[in-house]
Amino acid sequence: IINDLACPDLPAGACAVNVVRELGLPRYTIGKLDPINGGWFGSQADLAVAIESAVRSWEVAGGLSHAPLIINLSVAWEPGPFGTPATRPSADAVHSAIEAAVCRGALVVAAAGNRGHLCAVGPQAPAAWEEEAAPSLARCAALGVASPVLPKASYRPLLYAVGGLGMSAAAMPDRRPGAMPRLAATATHATSVAPSGELTPALTGTSVSAAAVTGTAALIWSFASSLDASEVMAAIYGAGQVVGGLTADFVGPGVGKRPSTRLRALDLCAAVDAACTIDTKGCGLGKLVCGGSGPVSGDELDELDELVAELEPGLATSYTFGAVASACAPSCGAPTQVWDELGAVGSSCAPNLPPSLAFVQPQPTFPACPTCTLVQASGELVAALDPSFDGFEIIDAYVTIDSGGILDDYRLGAPVIGSDVQSSLELGVTLPHPIRGATLTLTFAELPRPTTSTLIVH
Repeated sequence: IINDLACPDLPAGACAVNVVRELGLPRYTIGKLDPINGGWFGSQADLAVAIESAVRSWEVAGGLSHAPLIINLSVAWEPGPFGTPATRPSADAVHSAIEAAVCRGALVVAAAGNRGHLCAVGPQAPAAWEEEAAPSLARCAALGVASPVLPKASYRPLLYAVGGLGMSAAAMPDRRPGAMPRLAATATHATSVAPSGELTPALTGTSVSAAAVTGTAALIWSFASSLDASEVMAAIYGAGQVVGGLTADFVGPGVGKRPSTRLRALDLCAAVDAACTIDTKGCGLGKLVCGGSGPVSGDELDELDELVAELEPGLATSYTFGAVASACAPSCGAPTQVWDELGAVGSSCAPNLPPSLAFVQPQPTFPACPTCTLVQASGELVAALDPSFDGFEIIDAYVTIDSGGILDDYRLGAPVIGSDVQSSLELGVTLPHPIRGATLTLTFAELPRPTTSTLIVH
């Protein structure tokens, strides 16, 4: 996604952006890691090492005199006992690595976080650190940065958090309460073109929106190279489209309740134009051709459905759950139980996820069901797993539907879903209307944490 936005269809050789990846998530299960290909998640120490490695490699190449540096953190962890620098040395290592990068003039962009444990609110770390100021001269000196670069713009947070929007400029379906920063971008069912030429799996989450802002910032810097990190982000925020007059849930220090707390949506073309009014020297290298803005068309939504339709439907197995599927409103209290004449027989509601472990995860985690579709009229879930999950055993599954502030869970038990056929899961209940968003949470016997996929609602 970063590469697609940072290097659009410009004349051959005009792209000045180099996208480099550092391995920050090497672990694929507890106690096991793959230092070559990476895994599903990482530790805070893994992330701190990756940030430090990126900065060192950049400095070896010439540092700021060679090219600006953007560090994209499409990862997060729950704050609290596992997440604040004051309570955990490994979190402090990530914090210090970010500070050292910022002291050297780097721009750090972080995903604000998706819904996790149902009782969790507010931004996840490290995005929550936008509330902190950029390091001072004294702090940079303490970190060993001899010639620190101080931000020029008036808004000077430690890093820049990015929230997620749906297709209609509202908050994304899997939004996290109290976690919207002042800048957001589209985060719903985004795909990019892989080096092979194929579309990548559809992703929904603030990792997508953070990547979109990072790609935009890189594109701006490839044109307007005289701007510093704070000026690039000022151009992006200032050119953003105000979203319904809403305000951010959290902002950097020294802002207060001024218009700069309004929620703004990323507008790539407007941001480039704004930056080029400040630095006109490099803006003649290429001309962006931007289409009109507006809601997603029906044809574009149909293209998402076609991704599911590519699978063979004739071999699909239908599961009808009827009364076994149950609707309930999840809460932070004890789950509601189902009773018969012999007593309690189980929970009528999917249990709340336990608090997150002390691990860094993508936002979203890699979706097991990237193009699964919920047919609202029939209550049918059309599901096919990503091939990465072939051979994994599903031990629990439930659909969560957001019908406008009310969350309902529909427990599906342990359905058999493959990647080579479509499984048609009939919930057997009347779904609420309208549906703002829906997710499918699958628990696999082989993985330490459940995976959540945002559904296409058709």
